[in-house]
Amino acid sequence: MQPYEKYLKLNSQKLRVEQTDAERKLWQRINRDAELNSLGFTVMRFSNNEVMREIEAVIEQIYLFLENVRAD
Repeated sequence: MQPYEKYLKLNSQKLRVEQTDAERKLWQRINRDAELNSLGFTVMRFSNNEVMREIEAVIEQIYLFLENVRAD
């Protein structure tokens, strides 16, 4: 077993405080999804490209999801 490195704890605390914009957005999204799930909602994500270029496939995925929910 390797010895405990005290600086690792300091670095991890610093990283939690000094998040990048991308990390902050990611955690906001994760927390928002968890909150919505706790309220009984399901989050489906589609990229802008999918919505703009493959709208029929997006609609089909939503429809299939809703059909599965009804079957349960």
